[in-house]
Amino acid sequence: MNTILDAARRLVHNEVHKSAEIELDLAPGLPAITGNSQKIEQVVVNLLINAAQAMPEGRRGRIRASTRVEDGSVVIEVADDGKGMSERTIKRIFEPFFTTRRAGGGTGLGLAIAYRIIEEHGGSISVTSKLDVGTTFKISLPIKPAPPAAKAPGEARP
Repeated sequence: MNTILDAARRLVHNEVHKSAEIELDLAPGLPAITGNSQKIEQVVVNLLINAAQAMPEGRRGRIRASTRVEDGSVVIEVADDGKGMSERTIKRIFEPFFTTRRAGGGTGLGLAIAYRIIEEHGGSISVTSKLDVGTTFKISLPIKPAPPAAKAPGEARP
């Protein structure tokens, strides 16, 4: 997971560095998850770009991407100190074609696709936001189950 976040940060660097600094806070030794790393990276890239676009004009912002283990899941958080969102926007944020940036070329598909990808992986994605304070997206993905213990040669099978 940490490799995915680092790769996503490198992918968006040219687009994001003009408006925000990305800080990574990666927990060491994370357990594996089951899934498609490219799709998870797509979600993280989308969240990082959205966070950069949420920065107020004329102020360089901060985006913090972090990982940790919590309640049997690997958690990724992407938090920014941007404009934040209203309650009305938060309620619709994962709806297909809902966008607050129609004039800026937003399609309203990025977060709807992100939501679907995380659901496909058996996980969840949620958002908290406060106007003029910032936004945090939290992704929880289930830890990959341990493989069953191998039977020793000659050991009886149940």
